[in-house]
Amino acid sequence: MLPASVRRLLPAVATTMVATAASGQAPARHQSPPQYQALARDPQHADTLNTLGYLLAEQGTRLEEAEALVQQALAHDPEAGAYLDSL
Repeated sequence: MLPASVRRLLPAVATTMVATAASGQAPARHQSPPQYQALARDPQHADTLNTLGYLLAEQGTRLEEAEALVQQALAHDPEAGAYLDSL
């Protein structure tokens, strides 16, 4: 069985994976990306922070928020190439 700390993250990871897979069809500008739900479960999940920041930047919306989210992800892992690429 997985440790409790890992099991706690599974819903956020699953939501992020599904949202990332579906990101080819980005939510309409008036809809919230599902990563917000994942962050509600785990506000410090670096992959989710980065994914949401990247999606917002790609949409050209909420650019300040997008940068702040990616910066938060980088605070968790400053060497992550994917996070650096999102900036």
